[in-house]
Amino acid sequence: MSKLRTPLIILLIIGTLILLKFLLFPAAKKESGNTLGAAKSKISEIRLSATIIKLQKLDNTLSSTGSLIANEEVQVQPEVSGKITGLYIKEGTPVLKGQLLLKINDQDLIANLTKLQSNLSLANQNALRQKKLLAIHAISQQEYDTAQNVVESTRADIEFTKATILKTRLYAPFNGRIGLRYVSMGTYINPGTKIASLAQIDHLKLDFSVPGQYAGVIHTGDQVFFTVQGFTHKYEAQITAIEPKIDMATRTFHLRALFKNNKEPALLPGAFADVQLVLKATNNALLVPTQAIVPVLKGQTVFLYKSGKALQVPVEIGIRTDAQIQITAGVHAGDTLITTGLLSTRPGDAVLLDKIN
Repeated sequence: MSKLRTPLIILLIIGTLILLKFLLFPAAKKESGNTLGAAKSKISEIRLSATIIKLQKLDNTLSSTGSLIANEEVQVQPEVSGKITGLYIKEGTPVLKGQLLLKINDQDLIANLTKLQSNLSLANQNALRQKKLLAIHAISQQEYDTAQNVVESTRADIEFTKATILKTRLYAPFNGRIGLRYVSMGTYINPGTKIASLAQIDHLKLDFSVPGQYAGVIHTGDQVFFTVQGFTHKYEAQITAIEPKIDMATRTFHLRALFKNNKEPALLPGAFADVQLVLKATNNALLVPTQAIVPVLKGQTVFLYKSGKALQVPVEIGIRTDAQIQITAGVHAGDTLITTGLLSTRPGDAVLLDKIN
C-alpha cells in the first residue's frame, strides 16, 4: 500500500507544477512583451531641436568675386619692320592721345615717295597731251585711256607709300600710362615685336559673374560695392554692361562695372575683388538656417515636425546669406522646422522636441 502511495504523490506534484506553468507563465510572458514594446517605443523616439518658420525682412545683398581690368589697354607693337630711329617712351609716365611714342627708319620710303611724286607730274603732263591729240582724232581712245591709267596708278602708289610711312610712327591711341619698355634705340623690330604696354587706369572696369537666376533683377546703372585685399576702403562702381546670355557651363552671366580710380593709392588692373551687389529688399521672406537644408539627388529638402513625426518636404531655395537660406516654395510661415540630427533622421521617425526656437 505504501508502495503505491509514493508514485501517486510524485504524479500529483508533477501535475501541480504543470498546472502552475500554464497559469503563471503566460501572464509573465505578456507582461514581458508589454515591457519590451514600451522600451522599444521609447528608444525609437528621436530627441531633436526645431524652429518655427517666420516671415522676415531679407536685405537682398548678392556676393561674388571679380577682377579689375584697365578701362583701355594695348600692347604697343609696330606694323612694319625697320630700325628704331626715334624712341620717345619714358617708362611709367602718362601720355596723351596722339603723342608720338616711336619712330622707325623711313628714309627709303620717303625717297620712293619723292620718286612717285615726280612720276605723277610727268604722267599728268603726258595725259594732258594725249587728251589734246584725242580731241583732233590724232590718237585712239585706248591710247588716251592708257595714259590716264598711268596717272591713277601712280597716285595709288603715292597713297600706299604715305600709308606705309605713317606706319613707321607709333602714336598713343588714347590717354594712359606707359609701362615697361622692351626695346632700345637702334633695335631692328618686326611686326608684333613688343615695345611697351599702355593702360588707361584713371577709370577701371570690374568684371564679375552672378548666378543666372538673377538675370531679371539686375540692370545697367545698379550700384556695386567691392573691396580689394590690402586696401581698407570700400569702393563703389556702377554696372555699365551685362552679357546677354547665361554661360551654359557655369549657369552664370557676366557683368561689367566702371568706377573712378581717383583715390590714393590707386588700384591696379589685375587685382582680385570681393563684390557685393545690393538688390531690392524683401519684407516677407521665409528664411531658414543653412544647416536645415538637406541636399538630395533632385534638389533640396527639409524636415518638418508634424503630429510627433518627421516629415521630409522638397523645397525650392532662393537667396543665401551667411547663416540663412530663403525658401521660395515647399514650406509656409508657422511650420515647425527640424534643425538638428538631420543626418540620422528618416521620414516617419517619431520625434521628441527638446527645444523650439
